[in-house]
Amino acid sequence: MKDINKDDLNIDLKYLLSAIINNRRFLYLISILYFIFFGVYFFLQKVKFDGRFLMFIPSIKDELVIDDFNKTEISTIKKIYNKCFFSYTTSDIYFLLKSYEENLKERSIINLHLPRSSNIIIGSFSSYSREETLETLNNASSEHINYLKSISIDCIKNNFDNKGGKIDSLISKDNIPIPANIIFKPEITEINASNLRDEFFIFLFLLNALGSVILIIKERVQGNLYNIDEFKKLIKYQLIGNLYGKNSKLNYELIKNFLKTKNKDLTKSRLILITDTKKTKLAGKLKNKIFRDVKAKDFLFINNINSLYEIINTNDSDENFIIIFVSGTITAKNLKIFSDTLLLKDEKILGWCFFDSYLYSRFT
Repeated sequence: MKDINKDDLNIDLKYLLSAIINNRRFLYLISILYFIFFGVYFFLQKVKFDGRFLMFIPSIKDELVIDDFNKTEISTIKKIYNKCFFSYTTSDIYFLLKSYEENLKERSIINLHLPRSSNIIIGSFSSYSREETLETLNNASSEHINYLKSISIDCIKNNFDNKGGKIDSLISKDNIPIPANIIFKPEITEINASNLRDEFFIFLFLLNALGSVILIIKERVQGNLYNIDEFKKLIKYQLIGNLYGKNSKLNYELIKNFLKTKNKDLTKSRLILITDTKKTKLAGKLKNKIFRDVKAKDFLFINNINSLYEIINTNDSDENFIIIFVSGTITAKNLKIFSDTLLLKDEKILGWCFFDSYLYSRFT
């Protein structure tokens, strides 16, 4: 199995970051378009209001234990009620109310939820109106209580020896026990518009990630070179050194010292920036970054073979050239063509310098 070279991993990471940095305007563009699109979407998006109420289902068995412990006198109606609902569980009440909701036609159906091992039923509802949500939940909670009360009344009547209408007079006092209590009245619990914030950042991240992948694929297809070792393999001339952004004096001294070693006149030497890009502003920005002291006429920008051939053939025989290459701005194929063209005037080319746009990318 082939060992993974740490340097190769660093080069690949650097390559990927360079591809993104050099094309970051594309990411800016899709981000701006996304902001506009999401802004329109947010403006058109209706806000949803979520609400709920909680219904507690007491246990008849537990109530009997408490009444017995407190020696509470139990009325006849309460005794009958206990008998009616003694075997009922919270699940039974839940399914009763759920069936009631499913057969409704007069109002919107609410959602009922019974948490596991709980004696609390949750009623919930969502709508695009705060008033509609609260009104629906209030009506539902009242209807559920009245529905359970009607079941309790029917059971008590069926199990009571009704003589002289006594049971009807008791029932009219509205003291019929029921197996449920509303312990949390209907209220708004959440406004769903706030969830758009999370969606916004998630989709923004995914969109930029997709954009980065597209840029990396684009760079791979184009075959742009980023690593200095890749340039060394295709350039036959001497590497003078690396250039550094915002270090004009240091870069200028590098060129001067090199020319001294070659016994060449500084005034007879010119710099040529060779790239594939058609951005004419690149040369000016790069010059201000790394060669502030060099005159504009001595700093040439070349992006096609014909211009390069014309320059190296029409200038004075005493003139010399130093070539500058910038990472991520030229493909291997075109670098080979430029390099072969330079060989036609081999005696005029003194060497080349390398500028790493990954470390100093603000000039682009």
